[in-house]
Amino acid sequence: LAEDFVIGSRAAELGYGVVLSAVVIEHHIGSESLAANFAHRIRWYRSTRRSRPAGYIGQLFTYPLPLALITTAVASAWWPLLAVTLVLRYFAARVTARRVLATRVDSLLLGVEDLLSFGFWIAGFFGNQITWRGRRYVLGRDGRFQLQA
Repeated sequence: LAEDFVIGSRAAELGYGVVLSAVVIEHHIGSESLAANFAHRIRWYRSTRRSRPAGYIGQLFTYPLPLALITTAVASAWWPLLAVTLVLRYFAARVTARRVLATRVDSLLLGVEDLLSFGFWIAGFFGNQITWRGRRYVLGRDGRFQLQA
């Protein structure tokens, strides 16, 4: 899993340059069932955790809305942080949607997606089993996976 990362990492280790493509690959979510989408997400998070552990922990900072909600729940006097985070998160999503993805932002679903993603990120810390193409695998510490008997 995460073969794109592994190939780039190995090329860099050998002294070759690694360049990100300027081409945006379109990916449409919604053609799968909810269960298949959730299985895909947990597989992606677990494989990312295995292929780049420190980077995975650093992803915490890509979840400002859940962090602001937690902060406000613990210390209600910090509610302005939540308000600022909501505004900044909306505008960041809007700019990305328009300039990169050429689409619109559904502001009602944005918060739901942020919370779901945060939940999957936390879930990615646990377990080593994944489902891929209808088969169950055990994910090794090195990122390789083996078919579960």
